[in-house]
Amino acid sequence: MKHHRIMKLLFALFICLPVVGSVSAEQSQPNILFILADDWGFGDLSCRGHETIETPNLDRLVDEGVDVQDFTVASGVCSPSRVAIMTGHFPARYRINQHFHHTKHHQKTGMPDWLDPDAPMLPRQLQQAGYATYHIGKWHLTGKPITDAPLPTAYGYDKSWVWNGPGPEIDSQGVWDKAIAVIEEQRDKPFFINLWLNETHTPHFPTQKWLDYYAKKGLDERERVYPAVVSNADEKIGRVLKALDNAGLKENTVVIFTSDNGPEYPLDPKGKVMNHPELGEGLNTWYSLGSAGDLKGKKRSLHQGGIRVPFVLRWPEKIKRGRELKQGMLTAVDLLPTLCGIAGAPLPRGYRSGGEDRSSILDPNVTCRTKPIFWYWPADTSGDNWPRAAIRDAGRTPWKLLMTLDGSRIELYDLDQDPQEKNNLADQYPPVVKRLKAQLETWLAELPDEPDPKCFSKLRK
Repeated sequence: MKHHRIMKLLFALFICLPVVGSVSAEQSQPNILFILADDWGFGDLSCRGHETIETPNLDRLVDEGVDVQDFTVASGVCSPSRVAIMTGHFPARYRINQHFHHTKHHQKTGMPDWLDPDAPMLPRQLQQAGYATYHIGKWHLTGKPITDAPLPTAYGYDKSWVWNGPGPEIDSQGVWDKAIAVIEEQRDKPFFINLWLNETHTPHFPTQKWLDYYAKKGLDERERVYPAVVSNADEKIGRVLKALDNAGLKENTVVIFTSDNGPEYPLDPKGKVMNHPELGEGLNTWYSLGSAGDLKGKKRSLHQGGIRVPFVLRWPEKIKRGRELKQGMLTAVDLLPTLCGIAGAPLPRGYRSGGEDRSSILDPNVTCRTKPIFWYWPADTSGDNWPRAAIRDAGRTPWKLLMTLDGSRIELYDLDQDPQEKNNLADQYPPVVKRLKAQLETWLAELPDEPDPKCFSKLRK
């Protein structure tokens, strides 16, 4: 019966995919390598037309896979964005609306001190389906100062090596060797690897090799730092992809590359270094010259530049190469049900995701989603960060509505015709505004008023 259920799930997935070959009863579950960058903007790939940055390995991944150009994350900052990936729920459900740090920050902002480990978890579902599960790199589902936070093992990981979190530690450059070692050592079962990078978040650690490379291209001292950081990460990603090749695992490994939110603003004073308590001294955000392409907003914004990020998926055994999907909404809360579907992993009993299995996104003729997408941002609302909440319509409609909580400012955009969000159509389509505003207000009203006390640290005073 279990085997029949897995095959039924796989058939439902592959009937919508442009596949190579056919599904057989003997076929093994695919490995999954999930590479999550940090503050890496939608425009920070050379294949997206960036005039300076060179990313040959990610460009090759795009060429060999599917480039989903309408992918959004659940927040303009890192911690809530990661919660959505892990749980398939919008992070406001857990009162996680800003980044994790220390208990005073959490108390001030009405947050818990960590993500509830009893919530539905992508790694746990894959673990129960027979996967070896690993987390390598940034955690940030709690704050480093929260010394009594649950370990990653409580969330469904067999092993972990992290920074900005509890448990065995690793630095931002050691993640690459560790990921390669796990790939080389894992043979007896399929693996799920979260490889969560520091790049392109501060502190920046550009290597001399890439600084010199971009200096020869005529960039000044400031201009060459960010491209050097991106190209160094791209080079290391190439090493990881090569390890899959060498291990004979390329064909049946799902590789995903994406980012947790849009690019940072250059906020800090000129040329200063910053000291990270775990990663050491590096360059500050004055060098953060990432690109959101032609999209409005950057990090912390609910406009597209803050939440629309690169998303590339490669699976040579099943998906034809070189696909580019410019439309067909895929969002972070879809990843748990989608990857569980790919892996043949059952969903938790009674589970209700904020997303849905979007395997059909890989077929441009089957792109209609049934659920709207929601965002909530209670923090900085200056400049392009003014929207406190937003909704993306369900179905095939192009509508996205943004608003303040009191409804004093509302904007409506047709993202099919205006992905740059330049032409506010709220006055022209009152019925659409009324419908979406009502849906958004209903969703906001259902959110908890307080975080769950079981996710409070003993360090709270």
